[in-house]
Amino acid sequence: MPAILKNFEEVITSNRLTSIECRIKHKEGYYITVVAKASLVNRDHKPMIIGILRDITEKKLIERKLIEAEINFQFLFENAPLGYQSLDYKGNVLAVNKAWLEFFGYSKNEVIGKWFGDFIDPEYLKVLHTKFPQFKEDGEVKGVEYKIVKKDGTHAMISFNGKISYDENMNFKQTHCIFQDITERKKTEQTLKESEKKYRDLFENSPSSIILVDLDGKIVDCNSASEFLTGYNKGDLLNHNVSNLELFFEDSLDLIKKNFKLLIDGEEANQLEVKSKTKNGKIIWIVIIASLISIAEIKYVQAILHDITEIKKIERELTR
Repeated sequence: MPAILKNFEEVITSNRLTSIECRIKHKEGYYITVVAKASLVNRDHKPMIIGILRDITEKKLIERKLIEAEINFQFLFENAPLGYQSLDYKGNVLAVNKAWLEFFGYSKNEVIGKWFGDFIDPEYLKVLHTKFPQFKEDGEVKGVEYKIVKKDGTHAMISFNGKISYDENMNFKQTHCIFQDITERKKTEQTLKESEKKYRDLFENSPSSIILVDLDGKIVDCNSASEFLTGYNKGDLLNHNVSNLELFFEDSLDLIKKNFKLLIDGEEANQLEVKSKTKNGKIIWIVIIASLISIAEIKYVQAILHDITEIKKIERELTR
């Protein structure tokens, strides 16, 4: 109330319309935020102050929530465990987070404004020239892989997932991407392709879930990481057709079957991101990387599964 009285004093001394925001106590005992406007008028040759109060409690609440959301976003942006980057239409860097800088070894001043291609191994620039225009056309990208060069000259393989944001006129604004370091995964995949002798040891000790399926869709082998990921014992999985398990939802199964057919037909399969249900009913997101391999001259489909539930959660927060 003192603020309103002071406002009235200013109206009297300056003879002009003024307004302030303040909190007042409602008749029911709670406080509301109002904007108070006052003006000096003459009625019957007597000066009078007319005051108008407008309740802006809801507006202030929305403003406060927007500020809190921005603070939360900035905290997530800076402290996300995965590297984040944003590019403009030409592929120049607009923003990166702390994890990105630590991974690449640069300071922010060395990165902002640079073309992203400057950080990619030359042999992978053709991937950028193909995938970035496609990204801008599709509005999103999943599982695009690049070999990058860090500041110290070392190389690493990374996989990008991202979306594009648009302005109010639906024009391109900027990209929003997060990446994973898949260097070790790629080494594992390459080793599996090159050495059938070492296959069994890698199969059993891999931290990644690996499931081996025959060309009829029956699971013939899986490692301990698969038991941990799915919650099923090895005995629950072996000799069962993938289609008959309650591990995948119908829409996920359709995608898996299409990929399976591509592999059998000798074509390259797509990397899949699907929802899955563990034995105890927990819903998780997994990425499936499938390839056709030969063991003792018999062909199998090898599926490597990774839990990306946390990645999907971060993606939703960053693009909210």
